[in-house]
Amino acid sequence: MIGRDARYKGYCYRYSQGKDPKLIYSEFLLIMCEKPADKIIELYRTQNLNKYCRNVIYTLINSKGSSLNYNPIKEIKTTPITYEMSIVEDSKSLKQLAIDKTLKEEGYWYNVKMYDVYIESGCNLAEVSRNTGIPVYTIRRTINYLKDKIKENYKLLCNTQ
Repeated sequence: MIGRDARYKGYCYRYSQGKDPKLIYSEFLLIMCEKPADKIIELYRTQNLNKYCRNVIYTLINSKGSSLNYNPIKEIKTTPITYEMSIVEDSKSLKQLAIDKTLKEEGYWYNVKMYDVYIESGCNLAEVSRNTGIPVYTIRRTINYLKDKIKENYKLLCNTQ
């Protein structure tokens, strides 16, 4: 319903203020997909959906906590980690194998780097956010995505052995 309506994409282009309107639109769709269906249906019935969507887009563009307003001021300091599978796999635990497999297969460098920062720092998400300047929501989404992938790989490894 929302993804097919061209006016929301138009709002993103109109109000983008020099930011990438395609990125704004994709973040808007992501936020709306995370909303409960009951809420969206109720907004549609009361004819407040258009106003609500405009407010979400406006908040995405103008909010200081928005992932679109990320300003990479602080540099992430990490030590490079190489993932070599030449180590005898029998000596590793299945969990470590699942982690290595996930990080090796993960094509997006940001996810691997964020996982390394999170694990190496030993801090909670809020502290990692303060240290890096990356919003907590973005870090949580990335870490949860990787945890799910690790769980999938772990299950596959358990089933094959």
